[in-house]
Amino acid sequence: MSNRRFKIVLADDNLVVLKVLSLKLAAHGFEVVAISESDQIIARVSEEVPDLIVLDQHFGYQVAIGSPEWNGLKILRWMNRLEHLRDIPIIIMTADESVELKADALKYGASAFLHKPLDYEQLVRLCTTLSGSARPPVEAPINDGVDEPVITAVPTAPPPPAPEPVEVAPAEKNFVF
Repeated sequence: MSNRRFKIVLADDNLVVLKVLSLKLAAHGFEVVAISESDQIIARVSEEVPDLIVLDQHFGYQVAIGSPEWNGLKILRWMNRLEHLRDIPIIIMTADESVELKADALKYGASAFLHKPLDYEQLVRLCTTLSGSARPPVEAPINDGVDEPVITAVPTAPPPPAPEPVEVAPAEKNFVF
């Protein structure tokens, strides 16, 4: 029996969640590569070639991508287009309770879909079960007409410059939590 540790790429923009999940998975013998920015995921997954990906659905605005719409489902759909990433099992996790989101994630090839707050033991069981297995077949067409370009290589262009700061009027500084 091999002593090789299964490698998991864990992607979440919440650094606390990223740290807690990294520690939990490492405690169960997994090698964890933690990524906090969505614009690094495709390149890092291509470099690391993990046995499994655990991917948050929602990421904050990423200047390098230039779109507040960059999310786990879009990343999943991009990975479907890259042959060397197509078979890596992916677990999508989110606090979003949308039934449609879960259906879409599974339709586009997610191996599992978990709701936050996560049951850590369930996550560990899923990671153990899915590590080294192939992803289920994608039900939706790989080139399904979405606005993203078809990627044939890992993006290497430098990120565009950060946008200029925006002045916020005092009346607009109220936040609802």
